[in-house]
Amino acid sequence: MFIPPFCPNPACPYHEQKPYPDTWYSHNGTYTTASYGEVPRFKCRHCGKGFSMKTFHIDYYVKIRCNYSLIFSYLVSSAGSRDIARALSVSTDVVQNRVARLGRQCMAVHSKLMSSATLEEDFAADGFESFCYSQYFPNNIHLLVGCKSLCAYYANGVTIRRKGRMREDQKEKREEIEKRWKPDRGGICRSFKDLLGEMKGYFERMRRERIILYTDEKYEYRKAISDREEFRRMRDEGKLIHHRTSSRRARTVANPLFPVNYIDREIRKGVANHHRETVQWAKDMSEMMNRLLIYLVYHNLKMPNRVREERCDPRVHAEIAGVSKESIDREWRDIFKARRFLSHHRIPEFWREIWFGLLRTPLDLRGGYRPKYLAV
Repeated sequence: MFIPPFCPNPACPYHEQKPYPDTWYSHNGTYTTASYGEVPRFKCRHCGKGFSMKTFHIDYYVKIRCNYSLIFSYLVSSAGSRDIARALSVSTDVVQNRVARLGRQCMAVHSKLMSSATLEEDFAADGFESFCYSQYFPNNIHLLVGCKSLCAYYANGVTIRRKGRMREDQKEKREEIEKRWKPDRGGICRSFKDLLGEMKGYFERMRRERIILYTDEKYEYRKAISDREEFRRMRDEGKLIHHRTSSRRARTVANPLFPVNYIDREIRKGVANHHRETVQWAKDMSEMMNRLLIYLVYHNLKMPNRVREERCDPRVHAEIAGVSKESIDREWRDIFKARRFLSHHRIPEFWREIWFGLLRTPLDLRGGYRPKYLAV
């Protein structure tokens, strides 16, 4: 018999995840669906909120059942939306909807597990360049990676201006496009400041007096640290050491930027949107970031650190970062079943925009459909 764990209304005192007496809710009949049969309904006696058993399932408001574990496996194996749709005999709209649900699940699980990690390592950060919708709209995806664990702690992105060598007709087309849409100036600097804010949150939980941040020699990174008083103070007091390495240096294990270079390589081969010369480029910024975060959570929670016999380490990257194996197993056990509620997790601000589908794709004036249930 199903027992509701809490009230889904965020304003209700029975919304917190803790044991409650069975008297806080009452049974309110059932309804029947073609996909799930008879579904019991309930009502909160305190706030009057009505809900059903499916409210707490990842398949809330779903009419077509899909195997989420199979979709996840396809995603981390660099399959595109049409590949998955053909394999499951569903439309690409159904696939995109399920990918968005998986993305929200992964963001919540990552945030919860990383909040319990016993962190004791330095960080490497760099920008990963790709594009969305058109090569005239490149984006810079910043990654924060642990130097010891190779765990990807955070990622954000910003659309930037197309640069590099172009033919005259390409330059003219870029000028025409920029009459309709132009990326904000200083986007890379703002994006890196956001990453620094997340890094500072991790540092405050450490038992260390200082932390080293490894980046390349990009001017925006130095400016981001100098512009914010809190980061500038950390640098001046010796709590933050900014170590810069040339991006032209050989990308070997001896390179201080190896952790973030390694993640770059994994993304290039593991996410269809970011293959070189791909025909499966992203069409929507929020969907692109969703897929990326799904892959990073897979990298952190399921991929072993080392597989070669001479350096074999079967622990996953999150374990080396300080997350217990029991916590990982507990969260992974129902990641494809139990719905994660936004109100129960501390999600970074940029990830909240992904959660709500608010990242705007250049020249896309339509916006996206944002169901009300995303706010719960």
